[in-house]
Amino acid sequence: MTNHTPIACAMFNQAKTGYVPTIHYPARTVAHLQDACFPRKTKATAAGAVRYAEAVILYRRLMAPLAAYINAMAQRD
Repeated sequence: MTNHTPIACAMFNQAKTGYVPTIHYPARTVAHLQDACFPRKTKATAAGAVRYAEAVILYRRLMAPLAAYINAMAQRD
C-alpha cells in the first residue's frame, strides 16, 4: 500500500544561508510537482524548516473542509 500523505522536510538552499521548508507529495506522479518549496520562508535550522512545513500541512488539512463548505454554499445561491 502506498502512503499518499504529504511529508514535511527541509532542504539546504543553494545560497547556503539556511534550510528551505519543503513538502513532498509521494502520490503525485509528475516529478516537478512532487515537491513544494517555500524559499521565502528559509529557516536557520532544519528543525525550524520542518516545523514550518508541518504547520502548512496542518493548515491545509483544517482549511480544506471549510473551503469546500464555503464553495457549496456559494453554489446554492
